[in-house]
Amino acid sequence: MRLRILFLLIGFALSYISCVSTGKETGKLERMEVYKPNDVRVLKLKQIFPKEPRIKVGIGKGRIIRLKTLGGCSLRDSSTLSVNGEFPTLTFKALKSQKPVIYHWVILEDYLDPTLAKAYQLSFPDVKILKLGIYPRYFVALGPFEDFKEALRFKHPNKKAVFSILEKPSSGEIYVEELDKVLKSPVYISCAGYFSYKGNRYKGDMIIMTDYENGLVLINDIDIEDYLRGVIPWEISPSYPEEALKAQAVAARTHAVDVAGIKWYLLKEPYDITDDFTTQVYKGFTDYAIIDSVINETKGIVMMNGERFSIATFFTNCGGVLESGREWGDSLIRPKTDAFIDMKPSLSLLKVKSDTNFACSPSKDLPRILKVGAESFRWEKKVSLTEISESIKKNFGVDVGRIKSLEVLMRSETGRVKEVKVVGSKNSFVVRGDWNIRVALGNLKSSYFTFKRKGNYIYFYGGGWGHGIGMCQVGAGVRALKGWNYEEILKFYYGNVELVKVW
Repeated sequence: MRLRILFLLIGFALSYISCVSTGKETGKLERMEVYKPNDVRVLKLKQIFPKEPRIKVGIGKGRIIRLKTLGGCSLRDSSTLSVNGEFPTLTFKALKSQKPVIYHWVILEDYLDPTLAKAYQLSFPDVKILKLGIYPRYFVALGPFEDFKEALRFKHPNKKAVFSILEKPSSGEIYVEELDKVLKSPVYISCAGYFSYKGNRYKGDMIIMTDYENGLVLINDIDIEDYLRGVIPWEISPSYPEEALKAQAVAARTHAVDVAGIKWYLLKEPYDITDDFTTQVYKGFTDYAIIDSVINETKGIVMMNGERFSIATFFTNCGGVLESGREWGDSLIRPKTDAFIDMKPSLSLLKVKSDTNFACSPSKDLPRILKVGAESFRWEKKVSLTEISESIKKNFGVDVGRIKSLEVLMRSETGRVKEVKVVGSKNSFVVRGDWNIRVALGNLKSSYFTFKRKGNYIYFYGGGWGHGIGMCQVGAGVRALKGWNYEEILKFYYGNVELVKVW
């Protein structure tokens, strides 16, 4: 049930994260030419962030958290107690913690410009303005409500959603074994070198906070460019062509500034972003010269659609068909084929097993690393009816009993399944949304599929790996091999976006 609620909350958040405010332009708009050998790129220069922003990443939870450190360190807690010295290891244990304060709000409107939110407030004095995001968006809301169900029941003609927001994190006491001291949460740690946690190395600073359910939560407070050094190698192989890696760097940077401080704040967490696939996989810094190079060459560059950050989602393989970004609030990402010739996207393209006209299709002359990703261009999976029934019960809290039939109720214009009805001996259940459908039907690689029932099994025949909205990583790699630069790659997958240097 918790997972079902998580999916619903992510859905609420995703419907809003697509338009993180860029606010009022604080610097003069200029044009900056970026020269490369045999190539000239023109970017916009916009002073959105006065300096490179920092980001808080949740990287661990538990009753006990152990860190290894390198170099001299400084620890301070919320009571201003400060300790300095060299501590090869630091072991933190939760002693006691208080419940966090969580309020529920009925969202009526959201704005990029705070003056518009204030104008709304002048007309309707009962509303409050919620400021969320590392570069903030302004939500006009009614509340707070202490009970979530009360907020859900509240009726208003302009009601858009209900947000549950962490108002005050858990407070409490933390015992530090190596110091034999009790510190008050939160505890801030800075070291001259780096940190090591569960085999990963981290730059920046660390924050240890009490967590009412888990004991402690560990947060990495880090500059965004250093954060990207721990994202890109895990989201795409460093062996990919350089221009594809640059495209990935810009996409990952855009996604970070777009969702940070909004998406996970709404899920009642005291950090900006997670370290797993629900935002972007992050495992601390790595030693790849090519990754350092593509981050430095694209430093501060993001994609924008007018006065908002672009939806910068990405995935392994689209199966030759790219989905519209409309359902996530992006009008520039349009449905089309990921091909080098003009084709109409449709479910019938699943019959194509291999075709080099598609950028993400298997090809004999592809580098090994791209061949691995291209293998998911077409896939098959056999799933038992029992497995589907158990998955629905586990993830959505619905016992459908013995499954009698599956029926696709809705597909997108490209052919991806948007709604599927599961009819069982006890209940019928309609599953909606790409991720929910894939999980419910046996952890499928994508929702771009057809199926047949044979006895007690469903045989799925699908294409691609991922949701299909945004950049196909295999396709980006193949386009880079064919001489496309990263700007051309990004504009193909994300539409007519602007590349803007914001710090």
